[in-house]
Amino acid sequence: MESIRLLTFSTLYPNDVRPNHGIFVENRLRHLIASQHARSIVVAPVPWFPSRSPWFGDWARDTNVAPVELRHGITVHHPRYPVIPKIGMSMAPYLLFRATLPMLRHLLASGQRIDVIDAHYLYPDGVAAVWLGRALGLPTVVTARGTDVNGVQEVGNVPIEGNRIFEIDGMSRIRHDDERGSWDTALHQQCGL
Repeated sequence: MESIRLLTFSTLYPNDVRPNHGIFVENRLRHLIASQHARSIVVAPVPWFPSRSPWFGDWARDTNVAPVELRHGITVHHPRYPVIPKIGMSMAPYLLFRATLPMLRHLLASGQRIDVIDAHYLYPDGVAAVWLGRALGLPTVVTARGTDVNGVQEVGNVPIEGNRIFEIDGMSRIRHDDERGSWDTALHQQCGL
């Protein structure tokens, strides 16, 4: 059986500047790839900031992240997206979507094949990933990680109630990951494995 080609999408993913940032997403992906059921490229957007001055702390630190890097044999792309203070979280899914869509269209036009978008963290990443999936005609699976479910009461017009699974459209499914392995089950069901 041919392994599924994933596009893993998350702002919570390690990079050359923050090697432990979202390490749990990378570790899970490495185990999945080791199973030989999947292979992946990663898109891990980082906030754009206009200055590298250390005076700006973490904001400036993100400017030093390489645009593309290779981590454990996995290609990781780091497109930049603007973060706007005070209104940033309400605009974040849209800004992630707009910053990432051109890069993904370029990857697909250059021959990169993707079977499914594998997004991590419900909001804002999962919302942006669902929009990317719709725009590109790709199924999307989103892993929710606890606090993102507790902190977000609604996605679009769909209320989140506890740990239930709900469909946003015919191609996209969001599942709360409250037990080990439920992501794999959701991915296998979504992709027919």
